[in-house]
Amino acid sequence: VTASHYAQINWNGPTGLYEVLRDGKKIGETSAQVYFDDFAVGEHTYQVRHVLEGGYYTLSNSEAVKIRCKTAMIADADNVNWIFLKKKTSALPVVSIANSKEIYFTHYSGREFPVAETSGYKTRTLRFSVAYGKNEDSKELKRLLGKRVCYKDPEEQIIIGTLISLNEESGRMYREYIGTIQATEAEE
Repeated sequence: VTASHYAQINWNGPTGLYEVLRDGKKIGETSAQVYFDDFAVGEHTYQVRHVLEGGYYTLSNSEAVKIRCKTAMIADADNVNWIFLKKKTSALPVVSIANSKEIYFTHYSGREFPVAETSGYKTRTLRFSVAYGKNEDSKELKRLLGKRVCYKDPEEQIIIGTLISLNEESGRMYREYIGTIQATEAEE
């Protein structure tokens, strides 16, 4: 396994179907002997499982690797082509994350206060900002609006979801974009 802002897993073996595992969970399958994992950041362990006839398989050794981002980045999750979000209007980039869980309050007869019931549903959103110079092209970023994207950054924040908003603000020397991504179920 080699890593930069993604992991590249290579192996040798007979032809056939292989399943790639990250931290013990299947993330993909291929008949090639190489797999690229774009949807990870931080420390992970990879293994490859060769699927044999009759439900049998052989499992490779595991290999640990650390995937690092030098800058924040975003890509269309269905057609990965990373856009590096290098510039900010402030000295330090600001990323805000909001997590919430559905809670229902029910009032019962004889009780002064309601009883809180927590559902199994969660919501997670991430807001990021990026600046483009007046002469820089921001079309690629704008094309991601409404699409399923993956965002990750040097602080090992990662989210796969839909880019639900992209607000633009212009200054004398730049255009700043503030994007909001809402997490969605991410079957790899």
